Amino acid sequence: MKRLVTYCLENPVVIMVGMIFLLLFGYLSVIRMPYALTPKVSRPIISISTTWAGATPYEVEKEIIQRQEKYLKNLPNLLSMTSSSRQGAGSVVLEFKVGTNTNDAFLDVSSKLNEVRGYPSDIDKPVIRPTGDDVAPIVFMFARSLDKSSIRHKYLFLMDDVVKYYERLPGVGSVTVSGGVPREIHIALNTNSLAFYNITVDDVTKALQAQNINVSAGTIDYAQRTYRVRTVGVFNDVQDIYNTVIKASGSQVVRLKDIAKVIDTFAKPTSPNIHDNDETVTMLIRPTNDGSVLEVVKSVKELTAKLNKGILKDNHIKIDIGRDSSSFIQDAINLVKENVFEGIILAAIVLYLFLRSIYTVFVVSLIIPLSILSSFIILNMLDRTLNVILLAGVSFAISMIIDSSIVVVENIHRHYSMGKKMFEACKDGVSEVAGALFASTVTTIAIFIPIIGLKDEMGQFFVDIALASSSALIISFIVCLFGLPMLYYTMAKYFLKKKKKTKILKHNEVEELVVNSKYRFYNPKWLFDTALGVVGKFLFDIIDWILRLVLKNIYTRLFVIIVFCACSVFISIKIFPKLDYLPKGSQNFILGYVSIPNGLSYAERLKITDAIYNYNKPYLEQNGFKGNDKYPAIKDFFVTASPTLVEFYEISADPKRAKELIPLMRDTINSIPNITGTVVEQGMFSASRIRSSVDVNIIGYDLDSMIDSARAFINLANKYLPGARIRAIPSLDLGNKEITLYPNERALSINGLNVKSFGNIVDVLIDGKKVGDFRDNYGRLSDIMLTANQEAKSPEDMLYTQIYTPSKRIVPLSSLADIKYTQGVSQIRHYEQDRNLLIVINPSDKMPLQTVIETISDKIIPELKESGELENNKVVFSGNANKLYRLASDLGYGFLLALGITYLILAALYGNFVYPFIIIFTVPFAVAGGLLGLWFVNKYIAVQNLDVLTMLGFIILVGSVVNNAILIVYQSLINLKDHKMEIFQSVYEATKSRIRPIYMGMLTTVLALVPLIFSHGAGSEIYRGLGAVIAGGLLVSTIISVFVIPSLLLFVLRKPNDEVA
Repeated sequence: MKRLVTYCLENPVVIMVGMIFLLLFGYLSVIRMPYALTPKVSRPIISISTTWAGATPYEVEKEIIQRQEKYLKNLPNLLSMTSSSRQGAGSVVLEFKVGTNTNDAFLDVSSKLNEVRGYPSDIDKPVIRPTGDDVAPIVFMFARSLDKSSIRHKYLFLMDDVVKYYERLPGVGSVTVSGGVPREIHIALNTNSLAFYNITVDDVTKALQAQNINVSAGTIDYAQRTYRVRTVGVFNDVQDIYNTVIKASGSQVVRLKDIAKVIDTFAKPTSPNIHDNDETVTMLIRPTNDGSVLEVVKSVKELTAKLNKGILKDNHIKIDIGRDSSSFIQDAINLVKENVFEGIILAAIVLYLFLRSIYTVFVVSLIIPLSILSSFIILNMLDRTLNVILLAGVSFAISMIIDSSIVVVENIHRHYSMGKKMFEACKDGVSEVAGALFASTVTTIAIFIPIIGLKDEMGQFFVDIALASSSALIISFIVCLFGLPMLYYTMAKYFLKKKKKTKILKHNEVEELVVNSKYRFYNPKWLFDTALGVVGKFLFDIIDWILRLVLKNIYTRLFVIIVFCACSVFISIKIFPKLDYLPKGSQNFILGYVSIPNGLSYAERLKITDAIYNYNKPYLEQNGFKGNDKYPAIKDFFVTASPTLVEFYEISADPKRAKELIPLMRDTINSIPNITGTVVEQGMFSASRIRSSVDVNIIGYDLDSMIDSARAFINLANKYLPGARIRAIPSLDLGNKEITLYPNERALSINGLNVKSFGNIVDVLIDGKKVGDFRDNYGRLSDIMLTANQEAKSPEDMLYTQIYTPSKRIVPLSSLADIKYTQGVSQIRHYEQDRNLLIVINPSDKMPLQTVIETISDKIIPELKESGELENNKVVFSGNANKLYRLASDLGYGFLLALGITYLILAALYGNFVYPFIIIFTVPFAVAGGLLGLWFVNKYIAVQNLDVLTMLGFIILVGSVVNNAILIVYQSLINLKDHKMEIFQSVYEATKSRIRPIYMGMLTTVLALVPLIFSHGAGSEIYRGLGAVIAGGLLVSTIISVFVIPSLLLFVLRKPNDEVA
């Protein structure tokens, strides 16, 4: 070791060049790393969407979803399977275990779907996507018309000519488009004309489908050429449809134009959309599992600007970017950068207060950016993103870097004060503490091994902290041993030439004041340093006096050990909080969910969206509102209404006042009669598909019974969980009115019909039956819909509609079937193949997830069972509720494993099984201190629960708090073996000599973390609890270990010749 240090001291230029290279490549690594709010969470999710036009949720469930689930349930590595059956469509979402290769899973899903048989003939082919509907959109885009035409009618252009460009962007998982209406070709049949020409609906359908087709006939070789042969019949324009031959009998040819009108029109609107003041078509961008949010958003914005100047402008359309996740991510990353910089400044101030040497502070402060920037070389090679979690890990490593630097610098000064030359002091000082530094570095890095071993989604969060801290520590260990002494020696030579004696770490300022008062009285720096020296010596003497008192005899030592241990255990038990899953932080994005009665018509839903818009219109920044004492201005506003749910969001012009929009949105919902709703803030981790809510599934078979159980559950949840936002998916209202036709088989037979042909006639009468596709001159595909000449406006219209039958009669529909009015549902959900109703509970900020789960398990479920309101149903937790206890258990085992690893490493380094036990003894004090820090933050700074990120702080503490004990034990052994001191004297002198670096390291660490703890802003909730635990644990354990560790050491320390071999 001494030879390496000597080489560095003798060759400063070589070492300096190496350090410059580290800074350069570190900076290049930083600017090349992709930005993100959180680490990439590889949570493989694959969704399958299947469309069946006109089918009811019950039919979709039976004919599509159940068939698919039967084959998909046995997929390898499948973690959970949920599905949803809606009007005309069904979807299945498959979540696989973390670590599953998405491409392999995609192929497995595709293969299984190919095995499914028995689909209805008129469903669309299932579409597989590498993302799920539960993934929060990262960009909201709104297309609006720049001319008088409705943007809804430009839906096909957007779908065919615009969406494809967004889907090609790297990292884009899906583009969801809503609010538009596709073009349709309606063929309105005339019942009387059908009767006149003796043509049925089936005849028309068969004729259209037989004509609208191209048939390939293969190839024929002739001479030197091969000719492809095909028959062309596909409709090219509306006139082709008009001229379609429906029936030919002798000289009579009946064409479609004889019995129907062909109308080029649009489909019925289903989802009204309003963005700010405009009617829009909405485009939602969702990322892939491994997509970088910032990169995707950047690409989307660049593409949008390009399209707005090109094809969109030519078609009188403009796409506006509404809400995107990039601004919050940038703000969060900038905030943590500022906090890290402020922490370095505060740490430098503490260093100066202790050392009172500008060049010493400069050298130590230079080591910090050098170690941090160099660590990004490793992180970039490991393909990490620059995110808040990673930067938090870097900020926690700063304290450890400073600690190592202080140990080296202080020991160099100690040797220099012995009368050695600066060259020898640097060489001997570094060599003496190299072992202790190696031990502390290895133990600190080793405690991250259990963290890296966690395989779930939160384990991927922890990996970034582990890698960031470990990388910085490895670099700082090398730099402190070889770069720091070179820098310090070079700086010291320059300053010592100007001033032969140094004042650093001397405490005789009072004597110097008397001798040199005339010269130094007018020197402000000298006066300031002198005052610090006097205060420092006073505090040092107090600690030294307490130390001598504690070590006085065996009784005082036992008393101190017992009292501190008892207090630590008592405090830990007394203030140990309930567990939570994730920090409750939120973005400047407030969502309102409005539950509407099932089966509500488009016109009524349009009235609700208009009412929401009109209520918020006066507060839109676009309309001139600047904000007042009650509400901030609304920077961005959007409302949409699907057949089952009305949603709207608001973004504050002042992000700090975002929460003030919640009362406005609640008042908006309350202003509309006969509806209910809830308002929630989107969490910070939504882009990572991780929510802070509790998912409760009411599982059963009978939907009526399940709805009754769910209503009873929600009533009790509102009672026992005050402040929680609760919503049910789907709505618990069975108000979706249905008309069920039960065919009269005898009547059908008499009229030449069967159930299928009768159903086809009814389909035509209601909203049309798709009989083919029509491609226009631009290549855009539209549906050809067979409809009645007069659409039924009411159930009564339908009952008395005249239909022509193959028996050549015109009869009312009511004569062919019995009609019953029933109530139905708008959506049927499955959880692991069982029907379920999902209840999503977003607890208040002050209510941890554990409290919610225990309340449900201990109060709500027993009360439901006792009252008989569960009937044959059961309550099953899913999502975070299942993950919380599993992850808490994993972290608990990780904590114990970290202790075990640290103990074994120290035992190997010291060659002794007793000394490591004494070092580990500081951990209980750190745990108590960490809980006190968490309690302080929760009470005086901001709401802070014991979430899983905060739990990680206790594992990090294991590697941090042992460093002080290592210094004391290590120096005691040196005093005992090398300096031949007595046992008491070796321990006392070791502790006394390490008081200054120990307290200096603790204060710099705590102050470096202060900006992280007290910060308020984007993403600060992520690392506030973690910082509080580490700062509190270090503060308390440092104060206590200075007295407890030497007390314990005196019980077990033996002279070398007294030890048993």
